[in-house]
Amino acid sequence: MSNIIKATSAEHCKEQMKSGIVILDFYADWCGPCKILSPVLDQISEEYLDKVRVIKVDVDNDELKPLVTAHRVRGIPTLVFLKDGEVVSTVNGITSKQNIIDKFENL
Repeated sequence: MSNIIKATSAEHCKEQMKSGIVILDFYADWCGPCKILSPVLDQISEEYLDKVRVIKVDVDNDELKPLVTAHRVRGIPTLVFLKDGEVVSTVNGITSKQNIIDKFENL
């Protein structure tokens, strides 16, 4: 069972980003590389439930465009790592599960 949060609005997402460690996953349903990365993020959201929140942000959703613009997403997939609401790292494109884990464990 996945513990990933699907963003429904920019405001909802901003509330979720205020505290702790958060990974924003900017994706689209039609994106092949996003589909490859999705199960990896599902695993991380389950294995590190008490350590990190994963929030999926659909770049094609007009309600979420302010987030796409604010985080300067130019390609997908893009992962944005936040700690207590502050951006600390960004990864563009597909990356390994271990690289994602290393990013948030070192925050």
